[in-house]
Amino acid sequence: MRTFIVLIIFMSCCFAAEPEPLPLPGNAQAAVDKFDAAKKKAEADAARVVGKERDKLIDELTKMKTAETKKGNLETAVALKDKLDALIKEQIGDVDLLGNQNAKPKPGFDVSKILKITWNWNGKELTFERNGEISGGHGGVWKVDGDKLIVPVGGFIHTFTFNADGNLDGVRSDGNKFMLTKIVRSKP
Repeated sequence: MRTFIVLIIFMSCCFAAEPEPLPLPGNAQAAVDKFDAAKKKAEADAARVVGKERDKLIDELTKMKTAETKKGNLETAVALKDKLDALIKEQIGDVDLLGNQNAKPKPGFDVSKILKITWNWNGKELTFERNGEISGGHGGVWKVDGDKLIVPVGGFIHTFTFNADGNLDGVRSDGNKFMLTKIVRSKP
């Protein structure tokens, strides 16, 4: 019986919940909050700098890949393409719906089909950037979730999939449907 009681006491200690931390005094909590805000801003700034440098590297490697392909150095071109694919996957995957870092993409949506293309969204032109941001149009951020493109705008979540014409069919979180169409400009 004694062993049983000791076992119950031991088990209750093992599975006891962590006690709530004691609240900090107002000035200490303010200092912690100030630090947390500064840390978050520094991390966001660093992520922007890394994103810009990654964009430059992607552009540079793309030019090199084109040059190597034209020269007939296909092994080098393939190595450059593999590195570019990894960089783009890394860049697309590190931003979630709220712009937070470290979100990882799910396979299925071909991101290359939306980059470097101007899209028309309700009369506004926009471009999906490699760093997960949207230039022009409604602005904002985007991410991939499985075979869908997710864009939060104006308090709604917009979900897009490709249609047979290569445009993006969308549905808003309130059920409204619409389409993003590619803008094709004639070359002079």
